[in-house]
Amino acid sequence: ELVAMRLTCAWALLALLALAAPAIADMCTTDVCEYTFAVEQKLVMGYGSQWLVYAINGTLYYQDYDGVQHPVPPEDVPGILVLDGFERVAITINGQLPGPAIEVYEGAEVVVHVVNNLINDGLTMHWHGMYQRGTPWMDGASMITQCPIQPGQSFTYRFKAEPVGTHSYHAHHGLERPDGAYGALIVHPRDPTQEACDADHTFTMIMADWMHDDNTEVYLKRLGPGFFPDGPPPGHMPFIWTRSYDGKLVAEVPFSAGLINGKGRYRQPDGTFSQVNLTWFHVLPDTVYCFRAIAAMMEKAFRVSIDGHLLSVIASDGSAIDPVLAESVIIHPGETFDFSVKTMSSASALANGTFWIRAETLEAGYGFHSFTPKTYNNTALAVLRYIGSPLDEPTTSRDACTPAVPCRVVGCPFPAFPANMSTECIYIDELRNANASDTPAPFVNGTADEIFLNFVFEPLGVNNRKYIQSSAPLLTQYGPGSYTPCDDASCPLHSCNCTHILEIEHGHTIQLVLANMGPNSFGMHPIHLHGHSFHVLRVGYAPHDPVTGRMIGQNADISCVANTSCSLASWASGRPALNTDRPPRKDTIVVPPGGYAVVRFEADNPGWWHLHCHMTQHMFYGMGMVLNEAPDLQPLFPAPPDFPRCGNFEPPAAYARNSRAAWEALRRMEL
Repeated sequence: ELVAMRLTCAWALLALLALAAPAIADMCTTDVCEYTFAVEQKLVMGYGSQWLVYAINGTLYYQDYDGVQHPVPPEDVPGILVLDGFERVAITINGQLPGPAIEVYEGAEVVVHVVNNLINDGLTMHWHGMYQRGTPWMDGASMITQCPIQPGQSFTYRFKAEPVGTHSYHAHHGLERPDGAYGALIVHPRDPTQEACDADHTFTMIMADWMHDDNTEVYLKRLGPGFFPDGPPPGHMPFIWTRSYDGKLVAEVPFSAGLINGKGRYRQPDGTFSQVNLTWFHVLPDTVYCFRAIAAMMEKAFRVSIDGHLLSVIASDGSAIDPVLAESVIIHPGETFDFSVKTMSSASALANGTFWIRAETLEAGYGFHSFTPKTYNNTALAVLRYIGSPLDEPTTSRDACTPAVPCRVVGCPFPAFPANMSTECIYIDELRNANASDTPAPFVNGTADEIFLNFVFEPLGVNNRKYIQSSAPLLTQYGPGSYTPCDDASCPLHSCNCTHILEIEHGHTIQLVLANMGPNSFGMHPIHLHGHSFHVLRVGYAPHDPVTGRMIGQNADISCVANTSCSLASWASGRPALNTDRPPRKDTIVVPPGGYAVVRFEADNPGWWHLHCHMTQHMFYGMGMVLNEAPDLQPLFPAPPDFPRCGNFEPPAAYARNSRAAWEALRRMEL
């Protein structure tokens, strides 16, 4: 009884301590929320200007000039960027990776002074999920809405925080985002009863896949000599084409480590893992916690689970859904999901102590011409620890999936897992919008446009068009010579390299049929739209083998004109049934290989909005396009005075000659 009383008192004291700590430590509660982001490179495992550190069982050490080992003083540890413990250069924001969180109320004016301290590269910052109504020039899409911020320059973003929910921000120039330039952007409703993440305590969990090369090098290797689809010859870097459970592409680049809130471990050549510390989430028993999961990954999706705990999935891309109880949720690059977790009772918590939080890729095998099963899973790990239990790493296992008690997984990008995995899929278009009044825009002839867009590889692009970046921002400097026009007569039949622009009319209902069809539908694509969110009305999957889960054909709902890479498409037998009864609202949707997704939004936000695959390598290579929305109304929202301009330059042919002649004349006068 005395032991039980002491334990009860201990839990009560810990509960008081936990309640004393604010759930949102750095939330801005004023109408104007101002931040300064200094973006710069930082050396991972660098200590001051003299040392590189290394980790042994979670403790950081360095060696002095005499080779004597010293532990890093505790007060110096927070200033060291550890990540997975591998020495490489990362991009940080205010020295952090991930960058500082922006957490504000809906309707607040967000002011961010972005200072580019990068050594060589330009920079823009995109506020992912923000509508930017009336401020399209603050969207941060490089060479679409603004010029890159050059090294040594600053740019101040000002925009209204809307919509509510879990969002993110990240670099949107070149290949910078996966190198570390990202963070959380969370918008709370003014009415707390409208908070989707309504829990006693809230955690933010930003996930990323991490490379040991910077992403420019990864990109160039992927395009050519570093890429070996069936695995590398001895001594070469393993750029292996990895495959999902449906046999389709997961990624073309290697997985070095997975990070959760900037911490992870990499597999060393001997098969062991680096010994750096992980992210720990400390919880109390009998309590509901909400996790805001943000996908900052470059390419790979993560299946997120917590050993011994079920997840109640309650929101995606900031929009609330009816709760769905699941073993795990699959999150793709560009998406966010909120899920709540009810912790165990005191007795169970004391008996177990710590549990693994897993973010596992969907890689089931590898190879291009053949399929070889993988012998281990690429997984990012964190720790769920019950306060008062020992600080020991977990020994828990993933919950068993059995025919009697199958695992339920939210967000499958394929029709089914292999039958022997006893895993059931809950598809995105099966989720129910929690806001019954949030209905899709009406689809009425004359004011509604249905547009088929096919996102595929080789030729990589949209409707046979590989996106070529404009030489000046389209929003503010659109005109002849600033972009490469597409030849709409020839592009359906031949691959085109051009600045793919689609004009849409104000007030129209836009229904996009985002397809991933044809012989080049190698893998899934998470498609993100700037400036809008949309209702997901239907996702159509390819047929599959019910035993192996492998894809065995193409979805029959869409008919593609031959020899056009499905850039000319239509419904094969009339439009299939669409769900307009409380469909989920998102800003990023995964288009499955051999299938499609139907999304709908109202064109009510004049501007130039990027529509693209959120896999960084795919987007940079050309899998994207721009929606030019209501060009006749855009003059109502002019960019601020002295908004930066950029573009190509070619002086008149005679100018340099005449200037040289003037200098020579001056020289003769001096002599």
